[in-house]
Amino acid sequence: ECLLFEISPTYESFPATNFNSNYVYYNTSFGIGFGGTDAVRKTSTLDNKNFNSYFLQIDNTLQSGTYKNDTLKKSRSAYKLSTTRTYFDIEFEVSEIQVFGLGGESAKQQQDKEKKWEENFATKRKHYNNKSADKEMLKYASIINHEYRREVDTV
Repeated sequence: ECLLFEISPTYESFPATNFNSNYVYYNTSFGIGFGGTDAVRKTSTLDNKNFNSYFLQIDNTLQSGTYKNDTLKKSRSAYKLSTTRTYFDIEFEVSEIQVFGLGGESAKQQQDKEKKWEENFATKRKHYNNKSADKEMLKYASIINHEYRREVDTV
C-alpha cells in the first residue's frame, strides 16, 4: 500500500489508485518522481519537469522539486488527485528528506547483515597502519616536508 500526503496548507492524503502501479520512479539523471510517467525521456533534466505527468517530482540534486495537480489533464495518476483544489503547480526547495523502509522481516535481516559487515570493515580499517603512505602523499603535495623542518628562534 502506498500514499502521499500533504500537511500544509491543509492536511490531505492521496492514496494509490488502481490506474497504474507507477508509484515511484528514480533515475540518477532525472531524480525521483511519484505517481506518473515521463512524457519525454532524455538525459538532460533541465526541461524534463515541464513535460512529465508526475504528481510530485524531486530533481536529481535532491534540492528542489515540483508538486502538481491538474484534474483537467487526461492522466491516469497512480495517486488520487486533490479534491480540495483542481489545479496547482508548485515549485519548492527541499529542506529535509526522510526515508522509511517498510520491507518486512527479510529486508530487516538483509539490512542487519550489511550493517554488521560495514562495522567489521570499519574495525579492520581502524587497525590498519598506513602512516608512511599518508606522509609520502602529504610530502608529494608539498603540505609537509620534515626533511627541511627547523625550529624558529623566538625572542
